Amino acid sequence: MQLTPVHTSEPEKTEEMPEKQLGEMTVQERLDRIEKKVDDTQREMKKGLKEILNLLSSG
Repeated sequence: MQLTPVHTSEPEKTEEMPEKQLGEMTVQERLDRIEKKVDDTQREMKKGLKEILNLLSSG
């Protein structure tokens, strides 16, 4: 299994989009919001995997 390095120096995106109703959002705004959620989810998964690997290696 090939593991890719996790870069933790990536700055956190703290900018929050103003909450709009879905009907008021453009397609690009929807895509941007989805993309941000995906990025956040991937970051959390990488953190969790790193913790698991640390626990396994410390045995």
